[in-house]
Amino acid sequence: AYREYLWGAGGEWLVKLWPRLKRLMEYVLSSYDVDEEGVIWGEQPNTFDVSVYGANTFIGSLYLASLLAMARMAEELGEEEYAREMRELFERASRAYDRLCWNGEYYVQVCEDRSLKHQWYEGCLAEQLVGQWWAHMLGLGYVLPGEHVKKALESVMRYNWREHFRGFPRQGRIFAHEDHPGLLNCTWPKGGRPETPILYCDEVWTGVEYEVASLLLYEGMYDLAMKVIRGVRRRYDGSRMNPWNEVECGDHYVRAMSSWALLEAAMGYRYSAPSATLVFKPNVPLNPLKGFFITPDGWGTLLREVGEDAEKVEIAVKYGRVRVRRLVLRAGGSSEAFEVRLDGAQLKPEVVQHRENELVVEFKSVVEVSAGETLRVVVKRRSTRGGVLSA
Repeated sequence: AYREYLWGAGGEWLVKLWPRLKRLMEYVLSSYDVDEEGVIWGEQPNTFDVSVYGANTFIGSLYLASLLAMARMAEELGEEEYAREMRELFERASRAYDRLCWNGEYYVQVCEDRSLKHQWYEGCLAEQLVGQWWAHMLGLGYVLPGEHVKKALESVMRYNWREHFRGFPRQGRIFAHEDHPGLLNCTWPKGGRPETPILYCDEVWTGVEYEVASLLLYEGMYDLAMKVIRGVRRRYDGSRMNPWNEVECGDHYVRAMSSWALLEAAMGYRYSAPSATLVFKPNVPLNPLKGFFITPDGWGTLLREVGEDAEKVEIAVKYGRVRVRRLVLRAGGSSEAFEVRLDGAQLKPEVVQHRENELVVEFKSVVEVSAGETLRVVVKRRSTRGGVLSA
């Protein structure tokens, strides 16, 4: 719901939907988090075609992201008290999940009933941070401690990534040949694999691989992200597996559409239609960097080019229009000066904030960039030669 609101569903849509969203959250609290300690302990149906139980960050991180999304939407509607309640519950929940599930390397499943089938318990689940993935895409921040997120991702790559599957005893369906690389859905690096583990644990799903790779990009772990992406493309290179048909539970499986997150993570791109905010903070070490972007009303290309004395960002609209009132850009170092132009005509922002590695530019009113027009921002830094580069 929050994603659709950001994407331009509109304030009236949110007002109409809001009572139902609150009832849904009330149901979750009364059914799954009765004590409002922030942890879901009971039955948790999921996309692995089973129900899991106990404290785990696979479902738990989605719950955490949902609490933050509810708080954001409540703030948009002026319900500050409800927003405060959601944020307080989120803080309790985040602390509780981290305390219960963090084993020093990754997040595990905590469940006292060891007789249950199709659980993973001490295993390292590739999707243990799926809620953090959502949170980054929506600009919600961290749902779990940032240092633990990074370490858990490192562990997923250390324990679940394989350069080949020769000699590996796999159960379930085969989506990678013996000489192919791939990311296993779950492993047990410290032992404790259940006799009947979670379904599909020995399988390789591109939809999960793209999720993990894009989260790695958000976390600045470019080399590991590219290892996963290149591994997927190596499997689906057309020699034995169709690059236009990433198979899972059938042909052309929809989970592979998580690949779209790779573009947004690499570009560090987000757009909020209600506030007309465009965020462009690349997470890949490419210079210059140019890529596609899309908003509800138009699309085009984003360009970032970093020189010795200046950084340039261009938002070129190719179709429709793009409304911008606030720009959030990646910018290194302190700026000596900057300028903003729309097709050559200089614009004067109302507010400019230059924080560490980030430049925030706000205009007094919405700037509309139409097809064929380019919004250009040039940030000039102190020159090592004592001068300032002119635009």
